[in-house]
Formats: sequence, structure tokens, C-alpha cells
Amino acid sequence: MTDRKKKKRIILAVFAGLVVFSILGSVFLFAGDSLASLFSADGQTAREKPVYSFYPPDFRSDVFSDADYLDTDRSVCYTEDGVSLYSSGDDFSSFGAEGAFLAEYFAAAVRGDVQYVNSCYSDDYISKNGEKAPFPMQRIYELVIEKKSVAFIEEGEYAGFVRSTFDVSYKIRKNDGLFDDDIPSDASRKRLYELLSGPSGIRINSVSEYNLK
Repeated sequence: MTDRKKKKRIILAVFAGLVVFSILGSVFLFAGDSLASLFSADGQTAREKPVYSFYPPDFRSDVFSDADYLDTDRSVCYTEDGVSLYSSGDDFSSFGAEGAFLAEYFAAAVRGDVQYVNSCYSDDYISKNGEKAPFPMQRIYELVIEKKSVAFIEEGEYAGFVRSTFDVSYKIRKNDGLFDDDIPSDASRKRLYELLSGPSGIRINSVSEYNLK
């Protein structure tokens, strides 16, 4: 075999190796990105946040004069241990302390009371998510709250507190995206709310998304 042919074969072999390496690298990169998209930083499943179109915010609107909103089901359903209770007014005392707290939280959102809403968050929640900016009255309806778990915390920063979790879903008519930018108008998505109850009262410590496709 001549030197020229040897050099030609070496060049072809190197080129083929580079092509194979490039293809394998792309495959592993794609696989890594795909796996990363399935999990959030804390190990929980996550999903890519979609982008929705929202109604223009109207800080002068009174949702209680909106016949379209008043025609929706604005009662609150609270479920604990398989028993469901309903409230169509402002009295949520039958829901227990934590259930009433969540119902009042969403009632404040309906009123557009951003100060009350922000007061419902723990320091940890605010440090991770920030406070909500001012938003107009929200047309929240079909609010469903279901208690999932309760546990006494014995160790760590929150030792002595009670941790409870709730599945919460609701819809917003004519959603402007300022209170909740993760659901389009008239759609709902179940989320897991973690509450901490202690000497300073009850606070929302986290809100987690389920991995819904």
C-alpha cells in the first residue's frame, strides 16, 4: 500500500470518528435536557410553563357588578376525610382553621386585597417567590379545597409547628394574569398548598404544581 493511500485512509477514519462523536454527543445532550425537564431543583416533577394570553387588567372594575361573573358557581367546597362542606357566603368557620384560612386568602384575591394576600405567605415563600404586585379584583369561582395531610414538626427551623397540605383548584373568569399567570381564563389546575401553623399564625409556605401534561 502506498503512503498516499495510507494517508487517505487515516483521514477518512478520523473524519468518520468525528462524525460518530458528534452524533453521540448530540444524543446525550438531548437525553440530559429531556431528563432535566422532568425534574425540578428539589427533585419534584416539573413541567414547562406555558404562555397564555390574558385580559387587560382593569383596576376600576367591580366584579360584583359583572353579571357574567355572578352567574358562575362562587361557592367554596371544602373536603376533609371524605366529607365535603360548602359555603356560598363569607362564613368559612365550618372548614376548620386551615381551611378557613385558605378560603379567606382567595376571598381577599376576589376583593383585590394584595396586602392581605401577601400577609398570608411565610418568609420562606416570599424569599423564593417574592410578594405579589397589586392586582385588580379577581373573578375566582369553583374553588375546591381538599385536605391531604397533617403532621407535627419535631425538628429543624419549624420545630413545634404543624404542617398541613391541601389540594386546591379554582377558575378565574377573564383572567388578567396578575394574581395567577399559570392558568388561562375559565380553566383550572390542581396545586398542592403547604401550610405552616405556629405561634405567629397560619402561613402558606409553598405551592407546588402537579406534573400535568
